[in-house]
Amino acid sequence: MILRLFCLLFLYFLGNLVSAQQWTKALIDMCDASVPGSCGPYGWCETRKSGNRCHCQIGRMGIKCL
Repeated sequence: MILRLFCLLFLYFLGNLVSAQQWTKALIDMCDASVPGSCGPYGWCETRKSGNRCHCQIGRMGIKCL
């Protein structure tokens, strides 16, 4: 009985968390492809539909490559 109540409460709160998130088409650019070195000395800027991202030599994408 307690397990069933716990599961119902968990699903209720999970449903509220998922419904609170909304899809947005905002682009987040983390680099500028027209500016050389905007990803630091070891990375390059990749243009994507979701926004520009830095591609680093070790494969991580972020703001700058160190």
